[in-house]
Amino acid sequence: MKTETHKLPAILVLFCCGISVFPATAQDLNVCPGLTIGAPGGPTIAVYSNCTVESMGTPGFHIFLGFNGNLVAVEGGQAETYVPRPTGDVPLGALNGADLVVEIMGSSYSGDCTDMSSPNPTLRTTVPAVNGDVYCARATTTDNNQAYIRGRLSITGTPAADGDVPSSAGALVDISVSDGNWSDPLFLNNVPGLLAPAGPSGSTTPSPVPVMPPLVVLLLATLIGVFGRRARS
Repeated sequence: MKTETHKLPAILVLFCCGISVFPATAQDLNVCPGLTIGAPGGPTIAVYSNCTVESMGTPGFHIFLGFNGNLVAVEGGQAETYVPRPTGDVPLGALNGADLVVEIMGSSYSGDCTDMSSPNPTLRTTVPAVNGDVYCARATTTDNNQAYIRGRLSITGTPAADGDVPSSAGALVDISVSDGNWSDPLFLNNVPGLLAPAGPSGSTTPSPVPVMPPLVVLLLATLIGVFGRRARS
C-alpha cells in the first residue's frame, strides 16, 4: 500500500520563518564610545568621540560637529589637539572625499541623523549657527559606511550689529565660542558588527529582540500538530 506523504504548506513554512526571509530595511547602528563635548583645538566647542577616520592617508582623524562662534561645521583633527583628549581610537575606515556634510535639522528634531535630506554624496562642511536648533553631520567612508553626529546648539549673547549670527527668534547676537554649548549629543556609525548596537532614536540602549506573541505561538503549534497527524495517517 502506497503511503502518501504530507508536507507543510509553503505558506506555513514562510509564516514560521518569515522573520528570516524578509530582510530588515532599517540601518543597523552602533554607538561610538567616548562621547564628549569639548574643544578640539582652536576656538571651537564640539561633539566628538573615540571613533576615527583616515583622512588623506592619515589615520586617527577624530571627526567632530563643532561651533566656532559664527558657523556650525563638520571637521576633524588628531587626538593630541583635543581637550579633553579622546580616550581611544576606533577606526571606521577612510573618508571617501565625496560625502562630508552638516545639516540644520530644526528645533524639534530628535532622530538619529540617518534621515538627513542631503543626498549622498554631498560636500558641505559649514552651515549658519542658529540658537536652539539641532544639527546633524554625516561622513562616508570608501567602504560606503557612515558616521553620524548629532547635537543641539545653545547660544547666549548680547544684541549687536548686522553681520553677527541670528538667533532662532530673529534677533542678532554678539557671540564667541564661550557663549555656545551642545546638548543631546549623539555619535553613531553603521560599520557592520563594530560596536554595541544603538537603540531607538540612536540611544545607547540596545533594541529588544522581537518575540512572537503567545497567540501566534499557540496557532503555530496547533497547525504543526494537525499536519503531523495527517502525515502519520
